[in-house]
This record gives sequence, C-alpha cells and structure tokens, in this order.
Amino acid sequence: MLGAGTVLALLGMSVVFVFLTLLIAVIHVCSRILARETAGEVAALASAPQTVQQAGLEARRSRQIAAITAAIAAHRAARTRG
Repeated sequence: MLGAGTVLALLGMSVVFVFLTLLIAVIHVCSRILARETAGEVAALASAPQTVQQAGLEARRSRQIAAITAAIAAHRAARTRG
C-alpha cells in the first residue's frame, strides 16, 4: 500500500513538473513573438516628439485639477447647507 502511494505521488509530481515546464516554454515563445510584432510600435513611441507627450500630460493634469476643484466646491456647499 505504501509503495503504491509513493508511485502515485511521484507520478503526480512528474505530471505537474512537465506541465509547468511546457507552460514556461510557451510563455517564452509568446514573448519572443510579441517582441517581434511590437518592435515597430515601441520604436514609434520612443521617437514621438516630447511636445505631444507633454500636451497629453498637461491635458490630464488640467482635468484632474478641475475634478478636484469641483469636489472641493461640492463639499463646501454641502457643509454650509447641512
């Protein structure tokens, strides 16, 4: 009985080991394929002018400032009413 349990445990660990090894191999292959496919996009983003990136950053900051200002005004209005 003990021998059969040991064999079953070793078989189970072997199956898990093989599965994890195959999973790692598939992830590496996918990574290399995606690296080749997206190389042009990465180069395009790296060569984008800083002014475009700065404009996007400034727009996001101004929206955040507007949202914070509106939240503060709403809080103050609610506090004075109630």
